[in-house]
Amino acid sequence: FAPALHLTVAVGSVILLAQGFHLILQTISPEVAPRLTNLKWWLTTNNVNASYNIKLAATIKINKMLENAHRLHYTTVHDNCTGKPAVGDEAVFNFHVWGEEMESCGGFRWTWRKIRDKSLFRKEGLWINNRFIVGQTSHVIIG
Repeated sequence: FAPALHLTVAVGSVILLAQGFHLILQTISPEVAPRLTNLKWWLTTNNVNASYNIKLAATIKINKMLENAHRLHYTTVHDNCTGKPAVGDEAVFNFHVWGEEMESCGGFRWTWRKIRDKSLFRKEGLWINNRFIVGQTSHVIIG
């Protein structure tokens, strides 16, 4: 029973440390928190990180949509990028010209490779919740 006792004490110590950090987090005032940049990883809760990631992913997606719209409406093939806004038929023509740019994507390996190197988040603006990743991984392992 000695190994089980030691394991229980170790797990209990980790839980006690985590609760201590949570208590510190709750008692720190908002004015002091920005100065603790070295402890940022330890002092932010999971909800704060999740909210930050969702907002950052939305910002990346919106910026990408605006860049695409700007490229379609302010770059025409006929006037060689003079900067005049494309209206009507020119915008549709630009959509047909620029809309043909394709990238191979999708599939099991492609998705997991992009999740691992975080380019799915940085480039595509897709943030996947950790619970979803754990659930999908368990389905793959069990299945």
